[in-house]
Amino acid sequence: MTLRAYRPYSQQAFEKYYARTYSGHVSMRIGSIALVAMVLLFLKAMSPWVAAGWVAAYVSSEGATIAWWRRVVPRLAVASQEQFGAFQNQLIAITILLTSTSAGPLLLAHPTTSTAVVTLVIVSAGILMTCAAQHTLTRSMFLWTAPVPAIALLYSVTRLQSGGEAWLLAVLGVCFVINARDLQIANAASYDEVIQDQLDAEKANAAKSAFLATISHEIRTPLNGILGMAQAMSREPMSGHQQERLRVLQQSGATLLTLLNDMLDMAKIEAGKIQLETVAFDPEVLGQDACGAFGAIAAEKGLALSFQADGPRGLYRGDPTRVRQILYNLIGNAVKFTDQGRVDVRLVIQATGFTFVVEDTGVGFSDAARADLFEKFSQGDATTTRRFGGTGLGLPISRDLARLMGGDITVESRLGSGSVFRVALPLARAEQAVAAPPTAPAADRLATAPGGRLAILVAEDNPTNQLVLRSLLASAGVDLEVVEDGSLALEAWRRRVFDLILMDINMPVMDGVSAARAIRTEERASARVRTPIIALTANAMDHQRHDYLAAGLDAHVSKPIDLAVLFAAIADALATAPAESSGCCGA
Repeated sequence: MTLRAYRPYSQQAFEKYYARTYSGHVSMRIGSIALVAMVLLFLKAMSPWVAAGWVAAYVSSEGATIAWWRRVVPRLAVASQEQFGAFQNQLIAITILLTSTSAGPLLLAHPTTSTAVVTLVIVSAGILMTCAAQHTLTRSMFLWTAPVPAIALLYSVTRLQSGGEAWLLAVLGVCFVINARDLQIANAASYDEVIQDQLDAEKANAAKSAFLATISHEIRTPLNGILGMAQAMSREPMSGHQQERLRVLQQSGATLLTLLNDMLDMAKIEAGKIQLETVAFDPEVLGQDACGAFGAIAAEKGLALSFQADGPRGLYRGDPTRVRQILYNLIGNAVKFTDQGRVDVRLVIQATGFTFVVEDTGVGFSDAARADLFEKFSQGDATTTRRFGGTGLGLPISRDLARLMGGDITVESRLGSGSVFRVALPLARAEQAVAAPPTAPAADRLATAPGGRLAILVAEDNPTNQLVLRSLLASAGVDLEVVEDGSLALEAWRRRVFDLILMDINMPVMDGVSAARAIRTEERASARVRTPIIALTANAMDHQRHDYLAAGLDAHVSKPIDLAVLFAAIADALATAPAESSGCCGA
């Protein structure tokens, strides 16, 4: 299924205007000019040679317009705002050319004394067509730009002609008014169509977002059971065979989760809903971490994976999460498609931003495959998909993210000789921050919390997810109380002080958002110390996370649960909570 990228109203109106006013009525306009030429010949207002030349000039103008439009159409959908403005100006110039070509012979049909009147007609017609070309024609514009020059033309005709000839020219003047009115109607119809198209697109996007949210939730829930229990098992002693089976289980679950996240990211990019952070980060740290994440996989394949930074180290302002995502995609692909040799990652610091270079000695690809490299769901050929797997979404998403940050991804490759990918990001330098003292791992911070064991309330209706949380938090020595819905969570909070609440969202009786709002309301009414609440849910869409934070929750952790992410969120929430909230020794 191919989804069209959203285009502004002005671009859609521009295309519809041309289709209605120009492309769809070529034969009618040429026929009208030929009819006027025959009338003027009948009135002996011009010679046959002048009439023939006039019609030929007009036909040539029409041909030039059609040739121009065929050149513009392929570029219109991807045109920048500056290019689109140039296209608009070109259409206005063409409009004036056609207007002058069609109205010019009227100068020959009038004596010198009426040149001013005829000039008024030509200029007014040009204004009318120009307004229409800009797609801003309104009823008031129509009333002042069409009837007034038409009346002036009819008045001059009655002064120059008499009898039936005057009436014949009067009919031509009426046709001029009707044509102008048709332009105004076409303008209104085009506007209605564009608005309706936008409404339809918004409904389709809303339906797609709801579908993706549902699919995401339904897939993440069982994945939480698989990956959560796998994490719990990994913390227990196992034999070599058990560890190997567990690794397969974790890798398969992680692959499915990556596919789900890629699908959601692609949908957000197509809808223009990707939101980038602007925080200070060190690209060298990101590069080192990304290489570290793939070190074990590269070692298993016998590959040398290295990282090198060229240039002075410093901080930049941007979205480190998305930069890390790009690096993971590129390094992951390099390791996947390289059977022997090495993968080298290099950070090049430049005057304006920085560039990551990922070079491998893998299979490479041909020039023919390069054309489809950044197309969604494309992997060169079916052999690549069968051999290496994957969906073909990683590179398109990476390029789109790089372009959202003002950069781009370029590639060099030869079949059988490896590939070189370059990610250039023109990000601004950030002020050098004072280095923070190293902190203990989140799990250690939970285990050594002041006052003894942490009291954590879990609201979760799914028995599998309850078991996952009990298993994951057991090693942290947490005093855990688990309830099945938001109403029971509210009751538990009323009778006991908790250090923190882990709140599922979709629960029977009372959902997590309603429970959180009720808790915040009672805290304000009773001056009770604020209890940190973390949304622990399979709802992972950006708008859902924002809604939860707006409802009074402190953080959001999506399922499947990543133990490190969960511990970090708990530690951060406890670090910002008032000291009096500690429920370690509470009743």
